Amino acid sequence: MTISNLIFNINYKKTVGQSSIVDHLITYSDETGCLPQKINDIWDKPIYIYRNKEGIIGLPHLDPNFRFIMKEDNFIDIIRERLSDCYDIERNPILESNFTFMLPASVFPGLWIDDNSQRKFFVKQPIAYYVWEFNKRFKNRSNTTLINETNLGRIRRTFDLEDMTFLETLNVIGNKINPKDPGSAIDFIKDKPLTIVEIANEKGFDYAVEKGTEEFKKDFFDIEIDEDTSAINDITIDVSKLLVNDKTSSIDYYKYVCKQLAVTSNLDLYNQFYEYFIKADDYTRLGMITNSDYVTDILYNEFKD
Repeated sequence: MTISNLIFNINYKKTVGQSSIVDHLITYSDETGCLPQKINDIWDKPIYIYRNKEGIIGLPHLDPNFRFIMKEDNFIDIIRERLSDCYDIERNPILESNFTFMLPASVFPGLWIDDNSQRKFFVKQPIAYYVWEFNKRFKNRSNTTLINETNLGRIRRTFDLEDMTFLETLNVIGNKINPKDPGSAIDFIKDKPLTIVEIANEKGFDYAVEKGTEEFKKDFFDIEIDEDTSAINDITIDVSKLLVNDKTSSIDYYKYVCKQLAVTSNLDLYNQFYEYFIKADDYTRLGMITNSDYVTDILYNEFKD
């Protein structure tokens, strides 16, 4: 039994199938249950589902045991039950909503993958983009959680800090990892992944400065990918077919994607996206997706021609 207004983003075997680019483009469609995302916010996850006046930003917020229920034969029924007390952007019950919505992250499909009546898709993408998404979805989230105000809650939880401002939090962490010169510690960790701060906390500030990036990269690039996804070609979206110099071809593929997902296209917004995002170079695009100069430098230098 399907959930007619839900689109599943799926993974395949050990390969992550989610993409910040595709997530962003889906918000352009009028019938999706969130406002069109601004291009500069492409790094952030669109929110479709709400409960108790808060947006559902992670699968564990729907069910703490989500990674286990994905394996159940009645997964769709379980999801329907978990969504029963959730609502859409207009505060209507999400399962009765006229809007199309998505879960906050990609899922591993079970037997329902063969049900063509349930909307679903998998994303194939260039390797630099894939590494970011793999870390964001599968690895220790500290690799993609940056030291900035947006992630204040996660940072405070990591260091078991009380409710305090971002600047107060930075001061506490700076004093913790480099009490002799907390100011230099603050300058060092700003906008870097939380992993770097954890390394400094565990192994010392000097070690993090000298060896932190090397240690981060070793884990960051330790990814898995199944090159053969031919079994799901019919539901695969290929990001490389959007990121082309031929604008007409890019627009045509965008319209194809929308048709496959049974959502309307928004050519006005896509034209803006093409001019601002697709026509940019890889470094600029990666910077918009990661929202981090530090991570962008690492990704770009690893895979540049």
